[in-house]
Amino acid sequence: MNTDKILDGYYKDNAQKLRAIVDKLLRDFGGISQKDYDDFYSLANAVFAGALKQYDAARDFDGFLYSCLSNRIKTEITRRNRIKRRADMTAISIDTPIGGESGATIGDTLQSEFDITKEIDRETGLFRDDKVVRYLDRIPVRTRQILEMKMESIPASDIKKILKLSDKDYERSYRQARFFDYTSILFQDTGRVSNLEEVTVMQKSTQTLEKSKPDKLCIASINKKIERHTIRFDHPLQRESEQWSPAMKGNLISDILQGNPIPPLVFAEQVANGLAIIWDLDGKQRCTTAYSFSKDAFKITKNIRRWLIAYQTSVKGKDGTEIGRSRRICVNSLKIMQQRRILTASRIWWRGLQGLERKKHLTCLIQKIPLCGSACLPDS
Repeated sequence: MNTDKILDGYYKDNAQKLRAIVDKLLRDFGGISQKDYDDFYSLANAVFAGALKQYDAARDFDGFLYSCLSNRIKTEITRRNRIKRRADMTAISIDTPIGGESGATIGDTLQSEFDITKEIDRETGLFRDDKVVRYLDRIPVRTRQILEMKMESIPASDIKKILKLSDKDYERSYRQARFFDYTSILFQDTGRVSNLEEVTVMQKSTQTLEKSKPDKLCIASINKKIERHTIRFDHPLQRESEQWSPAMKGNLISDILQGNPIPPLVFAEQVANGLAIIWDLDGKQRCTTAYSFSKDAFKITKNIRRWLIAYQTSVKGKDGTEIGRSRRICVNSLKIMQQRRILTASRIWWRGLQGLERKKHLTCLIQKIPLCGSACLPDS
C-alpha cells in the first residue's frame, strides 16, 4: 500500500476528497451548523489516521474508510442527540451564596461523596458499571476488541477485516465473551464480594467442622451461591471451565430435566474471616453449564441423546395455543430445571497434602426420580 499516495489523494486541496465524504454522510441529518461541520472534519481526521493503520492492502481502502467514517459519524450524532434530549437546567456556580449571615455557598451543601469526575464521565457517556469494567479487563484482548467495535455499530464483516480474522477465529473469539469465567462477573452480588477478602488455600488458617448434616438445595439456590461468590471455582486443583462440547452440555441439561442421576459433585468448605467459602473440587463443568443455561448462554439442540421431553404442566406459545407435551427443550425447560432438587449427602474427607489446610469435602448427589415406584436415593 502506497501511504503517501493515499494521503495526497485525500488531503489535496485542503482535504477536499475527505471533506466531500463527510459532507455526503451529513446530508441525511438536519440541524448541522458550520461549527458542527468543523467538528466532524476533525473527527474524520482521527478516523482516517486509525483506518490507515488498520488497513489491509489486499482490499479497497476507499470502501473501508467510508464504512469507518459512516459508523463513527452516526455514533457521534446519536451521542449528541441523546444529550439534547435531556432536560435543560440553569447553570449555577457552586460558589453562589445561599443567603443568610453564615456566608455558606451551594458547594458547602453538596454531599461529601460527590465526585465531579464521575459526574462528568456520566454526562459524556463514558460512565460504566464496575462489574462491566472488571468483565472487560478479564476477557481476552481479541474478544474485547470485537465487543468494543460492535458497541461502535461496526459490522462483523468490517471487524474481521480490521482485525484480520477468519470466520472461524472470529466466531471463537466472540463466543469467549459468553464463557462462565467471564459472564459470572456481571451477575455477582457485589455486596458480598466486596466484603469477602480474596482467600487462597495456602494463605489463611482454616476452621473445619467435625460433622455435617445432609441438606437439599435446588439448582436456583446453587446459581444464587455462584452469584454471591459463595461457591468458588478458582481452586488450584480445578481445571478451567468451557471444557465440554455443546453436545455434552445439552445432555447434562436433558438429564437434569428428566431427573436422571448425575455424577457426584465434590466441594471443600473453608471458614475464613468468619465467612464460609465452598471450593468446588469436582463438578465445575456441571455447575457452570447449568448456570450458563439459566442465563441463556447457549441453546439446546436435538443432537443429544434425549431431546424430546414431556412437559409437566400445560404450556402456551406466543400465539396463545397450547404446546404439545412432547416437544424439544425450550422456554419452559428453564423453569423445570430451576425446580429440580439436589440431595446433598455430606461426608468428611481429610487431606494431608503438603502446604494444604485440612478441608471438609461435601458430596452433592442429584436426587434420582425413578419412573415407577418410590424415590430411590443413592448411598451416601
